[in-house]
Amino acid sequence: MIKSALVALIVLASPLSAAEKKAPPPAPAQEPDWSAVRKQAEALLTRDLFDPQAAQITWRGGWRWGHVKTFQLWSKREYGWLGCVGLNSKNRLGGYVGIEEKFVLLKPDGSMKTDAVIGYTSECDDGSPPVPIQAAFATPTNGGVGTAAAPSMADELAKLADLKTKGILTDEEFAAQKAKVLAR
Repeated sequence: MIKSALVALIVLASPLSAAEKKAPPPAPAQEPDWSAVRKQAEALLTRDLFDPQAAQITWRGGWRWGHVKTFQLWSKREYGWLGCVGLNSKNRLGGYVGIEEKFVLLKPDGSMKTDAVIGYTSECDDGSPPVPIQAAFATPTNGGVGTAAAPSMADELAKLADLKTKGILTDEEFAAQKAKVLAR
């Protein structure tokens, strides 16, 4: 009796069930329309925020075929296109609350799921190397939602001056780049 109870406990406590040990389903042959995915994902991420227009979304690399799984023993992996994101939003007092790490999962049926990374295991937090970001996610979105604010003119000039002092840029190259920045 004790022996069978111990065996049952070990089986239940094992990190992966037999179904989990199977190879993941292959990625679809055709990638989705990333522009449409971005619009859908950002709408989903910001729909419950107090001030959705002020949300700051930072995409943590490109989308990959991956999975998410809660830490509950009985849950199963959900596969799809996985995007990892940092979301900072304003509270009712107008201050930013800090960056929350989230994932967005585009399932094969076209539905989308998002949640905080903290309650799940996925490629967003397992140390997997980042994948190159898709072009649709490389530029900020209008209305305050995007990857990051554009650098200020002062920041760009400071970087150019630093490159010049390090000897990476010649005087002529520095002058040409400075003229481009000032012309904006």
